[in-house]
Amino acid sequence: MELIRVVCLLFTVLRCEGLRLNDQASMKDKSRHSPVARFTAEELMSMDVPRLISNDIDLDPCKSNSFMGDIAIPDVSYELKQQKKNKTYEEEMEKYRKEALLEGLQVEEEGLLGLHKQKLPSRPVKEFTSTKAPFSKNTNSSLAYGITRSNSSRAKSIKPRTSFTTSAPAKLKIDAASESSVLKSEKLPKPEEEHSGRHKQGRSSQGSRRRRQRQRSGRKRQRNRSRESGEVMRKEEQSKERKRREEERKYREERTERRRRAATGRKERIWDYGVIPYEIDGNFSGAHKALFKQAMRHWENFTCVKFIERNQNEHTNYIVFTERPCGCCSFVGKRGNGAQAISIGKNCDKFGIVVHELGHVVGFWHEHTRPDRDHHVMIVRDNIMHGQEYNFNKLTEEEVNSLGLPYDYDSIMHYARNTFSKGTFLDTIQPIDYSGRGLKRRPEIGQRIRLSEGDIAQTNLLYKCAKCGRTFQENSGLITSPQYTNSHLPHESDRCEWRITATHGEKVVLNVTEIDIKKSNNCRTDYLEIRDGYWHKSQLLGRFCGSGRINDSIVSTGSRMLITYVTTAGNSNKGFTANYEEFDECTSLDHGCEHHCINTLGGYECACKIGYELHSDSKHCEDACGGLFEVPNGTITSPSFPKLYPGNKNCVWEIIAPPQYKITLNFTHFDLEGNNVSSNSCEYDSVEVHSKMRSDVLRRHGVFCGSRLPPLVTSESNALRIEFSSDNSVQRTGFAAVFFTDMDECATNNGGCQHECRNTIGSYTCSCHNGFTLHDNGHDCKEAGCKHELTAPMGVVTSPNYPDYYPSRKDCVWHFTTTTVHRIKRIFTEFEIEPHPECAYDHIMMYDGDSPDAHTLGRFCGSKIPHPIIATSNQMFMVFKSDASVQRKGFVATHTTACGGHLQATDRVKHFYSHSKYGDHNYDNRAGCDWTIEAPPGKNVHLTFLTFELEDEQDCGYDYVEVHSGLDFSGVSYGKFCGNSNPTEIFSVAEALLVRFVTDDTIVSKGFSASYVAVNSQTNEELSFKQQEKEEEESEDF
Repeated sequence: MELIRVVCLLFTVLRCEGLRLNDQASMKDKSRHSPVARFTAEELMSMDVPRLISNDIDLDPCKSNSFMGDIAIPDVSYELKQQKKNKTYEEEMEKYRKEALLEGLQVEEEGLLGLHKQKLPSRPVKEFTSTKAPFSKNTNSSLAYGITRSNSSRAKSIKPRTSFTTSAPAKLKIDAASESSVLKSEKLPKPEEEHSGRHKQGRSSQGSRRRRQRQRSGRKRQRNRSRESGEVMRKEEQSKERKRREEERKYREERTERRRRAATGRKERIWDYGVIPYEIDGNFSGAHKALFKQAMRHWENFTCVKFIERNQNEHTNYIVFTERPCGCCSFVGKRGNGAQAISIGKNCDKFGIVVHELGHVVGFWHEHTRPDRDHHVMIVRDNIMHGQEYNFNKLTEEEVNSLGLPYDYDSIMHYARNTFSKGTFLDTIQPIDYSGRGLKRRPEIGQRIRLSEGDIAQTNLLYKCAKCGRTFQENSGLITSPQYTNSHLPHESDRCEWRITATHGEKVVLNVTEIDIKKSNNCRTDYLEIRDGYWHKSQLLGRFCGSGRINDSIVSTGSRMLITYVTTAGNSNKGFTANYEEFDECTSLDHGCEHHCINTLGGYECACKIGYELHSDSKHCEDACGGLFEVPNGTITSPSFPKLYPGNKNCVWEIIAPPQYKITLNFTHFDLEGNNVSSNSCEYDSVEVHSKMRSDVLRRHGVFCGSRLPPLVTSESNALRIEFSSDNSVQRTGFAAVFFTDMDECATNNGGCQHECRNTIGSYTCSCHNGFTLHDNGHDCKEAGCKHELTAPMGVVTSPNYPDYYPSRKDCVWHFTTTTVHRIKRIFTEFEIEPHPECAYDHIMMYDGDSPDAHTLGRFCGSKIPHPIIATSNQMFMVFKSDASVQRKGFVATHTTACGGHLQATDRVKHFYSHSKYGDHNYDNRAGCDWTIEAPPGKNVHLTFLTFELEDEQDCGYDYVEVHSGLDFSGVSYGKFCGNSNPTEIFSVAEALLVRFVTDDTIVSKGFSASYVAVNSQTNEELSFKQQEKEEEESEDF
């Protein structure tokens, strides 16, 4: 028996050792294929990794955790970028919860998208909460709230209630429905003891009832023991109560008397020295940029706030004019995290709205969010759009600063009466008590025209602007100290600032004509200081005091100048007087330019006449490509022809002929980068031809590029302008052309033509209007046939003889054809045809194809303009018929190309493109195209993107292509694609695919081309399996 136990033990040991060796071998084998870990488990457990965040969290104000009123509460996880030492995570979280109430992002109704106008997912807070006592800082004082608090908020202690009236507890949410700005009080009937860990109401257990019985018994015994001392305690309590009520009364009176403006109460949100640097996104047009600058100049003209183009070396914090999904929105004041966005959406590009948004940047909330607003306006909550009620909440006194100014109905920061209203004529805000203010009618609110007097006074108080001085934006002006023009003014200590802003690119010339300022050592006390810029850190141009005149002019290097005048009380000096004017270096004779002088920012530059280019000394001019021709004939060639033309070249030729002569241009060789001929624009290298009607009026004949010869060009006047331009890459041999002049016979009496006269080389020809043909005599016109074949991607068609009445008994047809897999779209702009309930007389018939045998799209007559008509393919057929009586004016219609359509996949490979001008032009903005590709029954679709170039974005949120299985969007999505990489091949799991192409309204690119073919289901499965194997191999290699 003992031997058996020994043998079993030995066997067990050997087996366990074998298993251990196998495990080690297995681990070694696995280690060959496992990636090398950068850290061990012990290192990660002991590692202290700091929390970091990029410095661009304020560039997208839409990334908010939730909205409270018009305030977006930032995501706390974004804000925890710096945690102070010796503070716990909970303390830091509490700090940022409080600060979140003040991180104001203001969102305006004008720019809200439909999604934002719905109720937000985050539950809005009814009103701000406050953890501070309104009239006591002692957290243990029973005067503040009539409640005794333990030192530890987490301890489960018994808290005795007092029997007198108390105010709200330490953390109280004000009732949003009552909108009361005074904390209400309530009467507690008799003393009890409350356990801080009590169960919720309605869930008391048998044990809790027993505890309450024991507590009541204990209180009875306590009252018997303390009966003698009760009288003393009541007297003390009554004394405390009287004191508490007195302090509460004083607090309410003080709060009623103090007027609050909706200005930020946090000093760190004020822009340093009133300087607000800015940048403007390149996506905005020149008109938008001019609008933004006009709005900024409006603020500068009435306040001491200064908007400055951002200098990367000087300005860490700055605003960026951009466009975000939130529409019109901006933060209140300076965020302090670097760049912060001010979003100007599609409906916000108006002067008043931009001035309003800049008001938030300066540091102002909406006027109706003031704590005392209930004394001035009434919120009609029944009329507020569902889900937008939180936009009308108030701020507390901790969030705004007391500036001593009354409520301003006229403020540009005030909501309009129907903002976020359910209907246009339903008020959401109504002014109240206007009769007691001497007003005959209810004041208007919500103006977006200009800053009000209150807005100006408020800004000057917030930024502590000098009491005297102003901003000059005129070309010239006069500046004087207050005592200079009015000697009766008291001579008190004063500081004045004048800010001069000249036209962009010009300088400021200041002439101090008289100075009478008290002398001091180095002009320390009283002085006139002039700086070359917008603020106190700009280069000092001079500091002056004493009496006399400054003979030399003081000239700035840029377009801004700051003048500061400081005087102390008790002196009788007049001060100074000066005048300024803008300075243009090109007006002087010593600029040195041989041909033309152009004024620029802070200086000037030289330019040359046509046919010359600037020398390397930047002043003199030398012969170059281009020139002026005043000869009857000649030739023009591109630079270096027949060799490759240089890059970055711009040449202009002008041909001038005698009056009543026309110029004909004939290209004999043409080879430029690109593939457009006679298109609206060639994006790279091009030749552009214009007729010069007057010195400042050009009429374009076309823009040409590629390798096809442009058509013959005949000028419409006696001057022709040819402009050649090349970019910095891909040069070719260029072009050659001959030109000659010819007498314009059509200039006199229309050449004798009844309708139109066309000048030709050495002669002229007559032509007729639509619906007519030329008579045998070559001058008169007669009615003609009416059949038209149109292949242009866009154009205009009219009824015969339009705008006169169309003739009787006409039968006209139009056959429209466009790019394959695109569709014809027809829009009528004018429509007046003999009416009839069934259009039995004069009418138009539309067909979805190439003949009247195709499907009918509609039959139209009368004066009602038909709705836009879109064919399902790239062909459309239109018929117009008129009977023997009752003619009308007819119609005007435009035809364009619409993307998308239904494609039938077959065994033959077919192609489609993102837009009809693919290869010649970039795709259009705001496109929305859907292609459905359907294979025969039992087969699937194989889709391949051959070229792909769309605007790139991480989530493909701007321009993108999305592919779904099936004929609608309920099918499985194969992915959303953007950027410059071709998507992988796609094989449908059903008999159809849906391809959607969407673009936004900014950046455009080349687009895409794709092929599709019907494949057998088995082939599809094999290809899908091979594709899956390939992806797995790539994953393993990685």
